[in-house]
Amino acid sequence: MFSLKHIIFLFSLLVICMTEVNAKSYNSWHLLYQDTYGVIKKIKDPKKHSTVIEFKSKSSRDTYINGAKTGKKAWNNRKDRTIKWDFNFNKNFVIMVSIKTEKGYRELIYTSGEENGNLYFGLGKYIVTGTWQTITRDLEKDLHQYEPDNKIVSVNAFIIRGSGKIGKIEMLSSKKREKKKVEPKVEVIVKKVEKKIKDIIRKEEEKKEEAQKAQEKREEEKKEQKPIKDENSFTPKIILEQGNLIYHRLGEPFFDPGATATDYNGATIDVSVIGEVNINKVNRYVLTYIATDENGYTSTKARVVMVYKLGEEAKAEKVKPKRKPKNIVSSNSTKEKAMKKEKAMKKVMKYEEFLDLTPLHDDELDEGLLYYD
Repeated sequence: MFSLKHIIFLFSLLVICMTEVNAKSYNSWHLLYQDTYGVIKKIKDPKKHSTVIEFKSKSSRDTYINGAKTGKKAWNNRKDRTIKWDFNFNKNFVIMVSIKTEKGYRELIYTSGEENGNLYFGLGKYIVTGTWQTITRDLEKDLHQYEPDNKIVSVNAFIIRGSGKIGKIEMLSSKKREKKKVEPKVEVIVKKVEKKIKDIIRKEEEKKEEAQKAQEKREEEKKEQKPIKDENSFTPKIILEQGNLIYHRLGEPFFDPGATATDYNGATIDVSVIGEVNINKVNRYVLTYIATDENGYTSTKARVVMVYKLGEEAKAEKVKPKRKPKNIVSSNSTKEKAMKKEKAMKKVMKYEEFLDLTPLHDDELDEGLLYYD
């Protein structure tokens, strides 16, 4: 028979043993790598109003583990498949839940990012706010997303890399999850609202970018657009120096006064000339001036050069006209000379509008028709 003292001693020993087992299962934290220098502290958190574990990492290799992948320190939870934890981080982190499956050991990885991949899941950037958050994950469901034909045998450890605080870690049974009323979490609602706001902002920015691109495209097309050739306002403008008709005396040197040209924008462009003047032969010569702008639009303008010889010179050379001009009366009076000169000039001026190279007859330019004092 045991005495009362023996019973109290045995009961106390049993409580101590149970406490140690429970601590090894969920509350026993230690560094995963012995050569790292991360700090683990148990502190009283004023916002949480409870005791929590604080991690202070000094390098990216500082990793903290509760439980173990294998061995005596492993949780070896073969019943529950849902894990829940409270934590407070204001920097990026990586959380791994070590599990044993029918196909071997696996780590389900949870990050502060937004992307998902092979056995890793992004919890979202909203989670890194420096406030206490509660996360609940169905480990079996997460495993089946990438290995649908695999099953969990046991949950063994909880691993953290980063600086922050961790509160309670719980494994929930399926029955407890079924009876528990599912209520929307504040964090989930905030996440949905933030996502909606981000989508609205992103769509507005996309609309602005599209409108800006469309405007730039219109301006670019407007710059590159060539004017319609039928519209004379877009073609270059040519100005002939000394006009489009020049009278030049036979045998004297001829110097082309040239021309200037400007494009639609008023910029000066080059002018080329086609045609020649034979100063030794009486005739009508056409010089054609051509200007082309950078857009390929061309303008032309013609100048008529009348090479003539005076009536007195024609007489000295005894050039007989084939046909005498009518209505010209020879007279020595000043009045008759003036009338004669006026009629001769009218006769010559009718060639001003010609742009072809039809030669003039000698009888139209000879004997007094172009007579000057």
